Amino acid sequence: YYDAGQVAVSSGTMNVSGWTSVSASNIGTSVADETLMGFTVEVRGEPITVGSMTASVTLTNDAGTAPSIAALTNVVMTDANGAILLGPRDGSGAGLTGDIAFTESVTFPVGWTNVYVKGKLGTAFETNDTIVVSTNPGTQWTSVRGENTSATITLANSSITGPTMTVRGGALTISVSGLPVSQTVIAGAQGFEFARYTF
Repeated sequence: YYDAGQVAVSSGTMNVSGWTSVSASNIGTSVADETLMGFTVEVRGEPITVGSMTASVTLTNDAGTAPSIAALTNVVMTDANGAILLGPRDGSGAGLTGDIAFTESVTFPVGWTNVYVKGKLGTAFETNDTIVVSTNPGTQWTSVRGENTSATITLANSSITGPTMTVRGGALTISVSGLPVSQTVIAGAQGFEFARYTF
Protein backbone atom coordinates (compact mmCIF):
# COMPACT_ATOMS: atom_id res chain seq x y z
CA TYR A 1 0.00 0.00 0.00
CA TYR A 2 1.01 3.65 -0.30
CA ASP A 3 1.41 5.91 2.68
CA ALA A 4 -0.29 9.13 1.61
CA GLY A 5 2.29 11.09 3.53
CA GLN A 6 5.02 9.65 1.30
CA VAL A 7 3.42 10.36 -2.10
CA ALA A 8 4.81 13.44 -3.85
CA VAL A 9 2.62 15.16 -6.42
CA SER A 10 4.62 17.01 -9.03
CA SER A 11 3.28 20.17 -10.57
CA GLY A 12 2.98 20.55 -14.31
CA THR A 13 5.32 22.36 -16.65
CA MET A 14 4.67 24.72 -19.53
CA ASN A 15 6.96 25.65 -22.41
CA VAL A 16 6.08 28.36 -24.92
CA SER A 17 7.80 28.70 -28.28
CA GLY A 18 7.27 30.33 -31.64
CA TRP A 19 5.04 28.52 -34.13
CA THR A 20 7.03 28.21 -37.33
CA SER A 21 3.93 27.55 -39.44
CA VAL A 22 3.10 31.25 -39.13
CA SER A 23 5.57 33.09 -41.36
CA ALA A 24 6.00 36.61 -42.70
CA SER A 25 3.29 37.45 -45.20
CA ASN A 26 1.19 40.21 -46.72
CA ILE A 27 -2.03 41.18 -44.97
CA GLY A 28 -4.90 43.47 -45.89
CA THR A 29 -6.90 46.20 -44.24
CA SER A 30 -10.54 45.94 -43.14
CA VAL A 31 -10.25 42.15 -43.17
CA ALA A 32 -11.33 40.24 -40.07
CA ASP A 33 -9.08 37.60 -38.52
CA GLU A 34 -5.84 38.41 -40.29
CA THR A 35 -3.11 36.24 -38.76
CA LEU A 36 -0.56 38.39 -36.92
CA MET A 37 1.57 35.79 -35.12
CA GLY A 38 1.52 32.26 -33.73
CA PHE A 39 3.03 30.40 -30.82
CA THR A 40 2.99 26.87 -29.42
CA VAL A 41 2.22 25.96 -25.81
CA GLU A 42 3.51 22.60 -24.55
CA VAL A 43 1.98 21.43 -21.26
CA ARG A 44 3.10 18.41 -19.27
CA GLY A 45 1.88 16.81 -16.06
CA GLU A 46 -1.46 18.59 -15.61
CA PRO A 47 -3.62 21.21 -17.31
CA ILE A 48 -2.36 24.72 -16.62
CA THR A 49 -4.44 27.88 -16.30
CA VAL A 50 -3.09 31.31 -17.22
CA GLY A 51 -4.91 34.16 -15.46
CA SER A 52 -4.15 36.83 -18.07
CA MET A 53 -1.99 37.32 -21.13
CA THR A 54 -0.64 40.42 -22.85
CA ALA A 55 0.57 40.86 -26.42
CA SER A 56 2.89 43.71 -27.43
CA VAL A 57 2.44 45.35 -30.83
CA THR A 58 5.03 47.28 -32.83
CA LEU A 59 4.06 49.12 -36.01
CA THR A 60 6.17 50.86 -38.63
CA ASN A 61 5.04 53.58 -40.99
CA ASP A 62 6.33 53.32 -44.56
CA ALA A 63 5.11 56.72 -45.77
CA GLY A 64 2.20 59.08 -45.42
CA THR A 65 -0.05 59.08 -42.38
CA ALA A 66 1.22 56.85 -39.60
CA PRO A 67 -1.07 54.06 -38.32
CA SER A 68 -1.72 53.65 -34.62
CA ILE A 69 -2.41 50.85 -32.18
CA ALA A 70 -6.00 52.11 -31.99
CA ALA A 71 -6.44 51.11 -35.64
CA LEU A 72 -5.96 47.45 -34.66
CA THR A 73 -9.27 45.98 -33.52
CA ASN A 74 -11.00 42.67 -32.80
CA VAL A 75 -7.76 41.04 -31.66
CA VAL A 76 -8.24 37.44 -30.55
CA MET A 77 -6.22 34.40 -29.66
CA THR A 78 -7.52 31.18 -31.17
CA ASP A 79 -6.46 27.58 -31.30
CA ALA A 80 -5.45 25.95 -34.56
CA ASN A 81 -9.10 25.06 -35.28
CA GLY A 82 -10.24 28.65 -34.95
CA ALA A 83 -11.90 28.37 -31.53
CA ILE A 84 -11.48 31.63 -29.64
CA LEU A 85 -9.38 31.28 -26.48
CA LEU A 86 -9.14 34.96 -25.56
CA GLY A 87 -10.68 38.21 -26.77
CA PRO A 88 -11.72 40.06 -28.75
CA ARG A 89 -9.85 43.19 -27.67
CA ASP A 90 -9.24 46.52 -29.39
CA GLY A 91 -5.98 48.41 -29.41
CA SER A 92 -5.80 51.88 -27.87
CA GLY A 93 -3.45 54.81 -28.16
CA ALA A 94 -2.07 56.96 -30.95
CA GLY A 95 1.46 55.57 -30.95
CA LEU A 96 3.27 52.96 -33.03
CA THR A 97 3.79 50.67 -30.02
CA GLY A 98 1.46 49.38 -27.34
CA ASP A 99 0.08 46.41 -25.47
CA ILE A 100 -3.17 44.51 -25.80
CA ALA A 101 -4.18 42.85 -22.54
CA PHE A 102 -6.42 39.79 -22.35
CA THR A 103 -7.67 39.80 -18.76
CA GLU A 104 -9.71 36.60 -18.87
CA SER A 105 -8.16 33.25 -17.97
CA VAL A 106 -7.48 30.35 -20.30
CA THR A 107 -6.66 26.72 -19.48
CA PHE A 108 -4.24 24.78 -21.66
CA PRO A 109 -4.65 20.99 -21.67
CA VAL A 110 -1.80 18.53 -21.43
CA GLY A 111 -0.12 18.29 -24.80
CA TRP A 112 0.54 20.79 -27.54
CA THR A 113 -1.69 23.77 -28.33
CA ASN A 114 -0.94 25.96 -31.33
CA VAL A 115 -2.24 29.50 -30.87
CA TYR A 116 -2.96 32.17 -33.46
CA VAL A 117 -3.09 35.88 -32.70
CA LYS A 118 -5.49 37.48 -35.17
CA GLY A 119 -6.94 40.93 -35.69
CA LYS A 120 -8.42 43.48 -38.05
CA LEU A 121 -6.35 46.36 -39.41
CA GLY A 122 -8.24 49.61 -39.96
CA THR A 123 -7.98 51.94 -42.93
CA ALA A 124 -5.31 54.00 -41.13
CA PHE A 125 -2.87 51.31 -42.26
CA GLU A 126 -1.35 51.89 -45.69
CA THR A 127 0.63 49.80 -48.14
CA ASN A 128 4.05 48.74 -46.81
CA ASP A 129 3.27 49.58 -43.18
CA THR A 130 4.29 46.65 -40.99
CA ILE A 131 3.11 45.04 -37.77
CA VAL A 132 4.99 42.74 -35.38
CA VAL A 133 3.31 41.08 -32.39
CA SER A 134 5.16 39.50 -29.47
CA THR A 135 4.52 38.15 -25.99
CA ASN A 136 6.79 37.32 -23.07
CA PRO A 137 5.32 34.49 -20.96
CA GLY A 138 7.68 35.22 -18.10
CA THR A 139 6.53 38.82 -17.64
CA GLN A 140 3.24 39.17 -19.54
CA TRP A 141 1.43 35.99 -18.47
CA THR A 142 0.12 36.13 -14.92
CA SER A 143 -1.29 33.75 -12.30
CA VAL A 144 -0.03 30.62 -14.03
CA ARG A 145 -1.17 27.63 -11.96
CA GLY A 146 -1.57 23.88 -12.26
CA GLU A 147 -5.21 22.78 -12.36
CA ASN A 148 -4.66 19.74 -10.12
CA THR A 149 -1.96 20.92 -7.74
CA SER A 150 -2.75 24.67 -7.69
CA ALA A 151 1.01 25.11 -7.76
CA THR A 152 2.38 28.32 -9.26
CA ILE A 153 4.19 27.65 -12.54
CA THR A 154 7.18 29.82 -13.42
CA LEU A 155 7.59 30.50 -17.13
CA ALA A 156 10.74 31.45 -18.99
CA ASN A 157 11.42 35.18 -19.21
CA SER A 158 11.87 35.19 -22.97
CA SER A 159 10.01 37.11 -25.64
CA ILE A 160 8.22 35.14 -28.36
CA THR A 161 8.21 37.42 -31.40
CA GLY A 162 6.07 36.84 -34.44
CA PRO A 163 7.13 37.49 -38.03
CA THR A 164 6.87 40.87 -39.72
CA MET A 165 3.51 41.23 -41.45
CA THR A 166 3.37 43.75 -44.29
CA VAL A 167 0.24 45.64 -45.29
CA ARG A 168 -0.72 45.37 -48.93
CA GLY A 169 -3.65 47.60 -49.84
CA GLY A 170 -5.94 46.59 -52.66
CA ALA A 171 -5.68 48.53 -55.92
CA LEU A 172 -8.04 48.86 -58.87
CA THR A 173 -6.92 50.33 -62.17
CA ILE A 174 -9.48 51.29 -64.81
CA SER A 175 -8.62 52.42 -68.33
CA VAL A 176 -10.50 53.08 -71.55
CA SER A 177 -10.02 50.45 -74.24
CA GLY A 178 -9.09 51.36 -77.82
CA LEU A 179 -12.24 49.57 -78.92
CA PRO A 180 -14.64 50.34 -80.37
CA VAL A 181 -12.93 52.58 -82.89
CA SER A 182 -14.28 56.00 -83.78
CA GLN A 183 -17.34 55.73 -86.01
CA THR A 184 -20.46 57.48 -87.19
CA VAL A 185 -23.62 56.71 -85.23
CA ILE A 186 -27.13 56.85 -86.61
CA ALA A 187 -29.55 58.63 -84.34
CA GLY A 188 -31.91 56.23 -82.58
CA ALA A 189 -29.60 53.20 -82.92
CA GLN A 190 -30.29 50.50 -80.33
CA GLY A 191 -27.63 48.56 -78.40
CA PHE A 192 -24.84 50.77 -79.67
CA GLU A 193 -21.48 50.15 -77.99
CA PHE A 194 -19.89 53.52 -77.35
CA ALA A 195 -17.01 52.52 -75.03
CA ARG A 196 -15.15 49.67 -73.35
CA TYR A 197 -13.33 49.82 -70.02
CA THR A 198 -10.44 47.62 -68.95
CA PHE A 199 -10.12 46.62 -65.27
